[in-house]
Amino acid sequence: MTGLAKFFAQPRLQSITLAHLIEHEVSSHQREWFARCQLDHTTAFPTFYLDIGRIALIGAVSRGFLPAPFWLFIILGGLMLAAAQRLFMKRHGQGSENASLQLRRFSALVLVRAVFWSSAIATCMVLAPHSSRTSVAMLAAFSMTIEPMSLIALPWLGLASSTLQAAAISGPLIWFGGQVNFVTAAIPVLSLAFVHSGLFHLNYMFATRRLRTRELSEKNEAIQLLLNHYHEDGSDWLFETDAEGRFINPSQRFCEAAQLSSAALTGKSFSDLIAQSSERKEYREQILAGNSVRDIVVPVNVNGAHRWWSITARPTETADGKCTGWRGFVADVTKTKQAEEKAAFMENYDILTGLPNRSLFTETLVNSLKQREAEDLVAVLHIDLRHFKAINESHGNAVGDRVLVEVAKRIESAVPPRSMIGRLGGDEFAVVIENAGSPERSLNAAQAVSTALGKPLEVDGQKLPLGAYVGVSHGPTDGGSADELMRAADLALQDTKAKGRQGAALFVPAMKHQAKARRQLELDLRSALARRELEVHYQPLLNAESGQIVGYEALLRWNHPVRGLVPPTEFIPLAEESGQIIAIGAWVLREALMEASRWPEHIFISVNLSPIQMRDPRLVSTIFMALSASGVAARRVELEITESVLMTDSEENLAILHKIRNLGVKIVMDDFGTGYSSLSYLRSFPFDKIKIDRCFITDLAEKSDSQAIVTAVIQLAEELGMCTLAEGVENMEQLERLRLTGCEQVQGFLFSRARPGSELVHSRESFESEGRKASVTPFRKGEISEPVEQPGNANNAVRQAG
Repeated sequence: MTGLAKFFAQPRLQSITLAHLIEHEVSSHQREWFARCQLDHTTAFPTFYLDIGRIALIGAVSRGFLPAPFWLFIILGGLMLAAAQRLFMKRHGQGSENASLQLRRFSALVLVRAVFWSSAIATCMVLAPHSSRTSVAMLAAFSMTIEPMSLIALPWLGLASSTLQAAAISGPLIWFGGQVNFVTAAIPVLSLAFVHSGLFHLNYMFATRRLRTRELSEKNEAIQLLLNHYHEDGSDWLFETDAEGRFINPSQRFCEAAQLSSAALTGKSFSDLIAQSSERKEYREQILAGNSVRDIVVPVNVNGAHRWWSITARPTETADGKCTGWRGFVADVTKTKQAEEKAAFMENYDILTGLPNRSLFTETLVNSLKQREAEDLVAVLHIDLRHFKAINESHGNAVGDRVLVEVAKRIESAVPPRSMIGRLGGDEFAVVIENAGSPERSLNAAQAVSTALGKPLEVDGQKLPLGAYVGVSHGPTDGGSADELMRAADLALQDTKAKGRQGAALFVPAMKHQAKARRQLELDLRSALARRELEVHYQPLLNAESGQIVGYEALLRWNHPVRGLVPPTEFIPLAEESGQIIAIGAWVLREALMEASRWPEHIFISVNLSPIQMRDPRLVSTIFMALSASGVAARRVELEITESVLMTDSEENLAILHKIRNLGVKIVMDDFGTGYSSLSYLRSFPFDKIKIDRCFITDLAEKSDSQAIVTAVIQLAEELGMCTLAEGVENMEQLERLRLTGCEQVQGFLFSRARPGSELVHSRESFESEGRKASVTPFRKGEISEPVEQPGNANNAVRQAG
């Protein structure tokens, strides 16, 4: 609060200025309405005619002594203000504008009028001869007392207008001096005090009346609404019984509620209507004891329908205390009871599948641990679905819900009888098996669940792959509390997931240490980039026919200060789960492009994009900045994505891929053929290259089906105008088959392991010194580079996934 506001807020000063009379509390939702009330009240006064009369009187009085220019200015100015007032009243009457905005405009007009007329009065007072000065003062004093009455709804404006006019009258009179002038000057001052008091008191009555009327109107509307609602939807009715509890003269509403005629209902008692239940027994006990009953809710069968009635009644007695009957009322509370039952169900059960939710599941697990016999084991199965997120996002929530319902049925059919199945949330389920017997039996049950969920689901004629990871723990061996057992089962689940295939695993204590080590590794990874522990190595991509190096794939390495070289299969998933892959991926892109800027112009660089990076809104700008900073032509850059990018948020990701393509960068589909809908993705986006997964290359010489798949992929790519690259080439026979099949590019340990940029054959200096001829010669067995990694590790295992 400012010093001035504090000054005027003083109670004593407010009492003198009467400011407390016009401080009305108007709620935010009533401000627009109150502004319209103020305008309606103000515009109801004939202010236009007041201005015309004032113009005529002042014009007549001042015509004899005012110079013509001054006189014309007052007349024309007054007419213009009167016209503006008339125009405003007309627009307000149309009601097409915001009332608050109109009020602000009107206030500005009032102030302009007050300044104009006070200036005109002051001019007349100064220039009028002594004989006419008193007449002008009286005329002006009359005007200043009349005009504020039109501004009762806007008291401060009215007071300001009167004050300006009083000053215009009294000021010149005091300046001229003389006893007559002083007495005359006192008249507008005294009139101002009268105007002030009258204006503020009248505003108090105006605002109070309007606000209270509004409040009463709203209350009446609310009461009427409640009465209408009761009339339409009310279910209460009165009843009366005799001393035996039999109904006497049942009302029409009672008969309608019981769906019985008055004759059929007469002579019956509540006990005849109430269904057999504990509530019926309680009601009869209270009635037989002669007690009043209040809000006893009982089940009632009404013409075969199950209803709930709430009964409130008290006995009627004679003067000597003898019970003559019962009087009370009944309310149909079926909807309330059903809502309570539904709320109780929702509190403990999953609405979609009907299974217990996490709360009820945990409560059951706690009770199972408490009630188990000394030698019994309580098993917990923690189940996490595979591919569910992709199904939900690709096919919609409705299909996802159908999948979850089917999953619940399959789990129920796979676990032992009397096992409790719960849905913990999302695609997580859990099972409690009491009296599990042995860990082997629990593991068999978990494997049965995995097998049941491993079968594809058919939805609308389309088969959708599913699968599940299952972790198993036992109480009390793996934990004495529900939380400990759930954590142990989750660790077993994570172990299964880390193996990369669906199945089940039993918890072992070593998993706790593994989880702790994994957490420490995640913490170390957060600072690995800042400590410059990350490196980018490059594996050559060769032309299958000539053996010339045509490009390099950037692969991420982490040299941990304690653990040494950490396999990408360990830290890349951590980076993706924690979101660090976005910063790491951007760094890899910049490093790889800066390295490529030192290569010959015909050699390209290939960098992998993680699905997590596709969610980064700055991805396109990151790529653009890396291109700009390195100076590498966009046509020399390839970005590899897996089809999982298109399985989730496909529309948004497709839009991002098109933006990247517009930069001139090429897009490669990595691990082609390992997903379940690769062909559909080739239709959704025009890839520049298809990368054949190494799982098909490994068995190329041994299995005819692998040869058939590779041949089909290469032919498909040729038809679509896409280049093909085979990864994981490890021997000459694989290479020869790929060449004969028509594969354009190859990559693998047969040619070279991934190397740091400083060890590449194709540095710019080496390339120029060799006469711009660069190739490796994998075709002569003695010159094959020895790989550091074991050939059994897939290229995916050493690839920077982001």
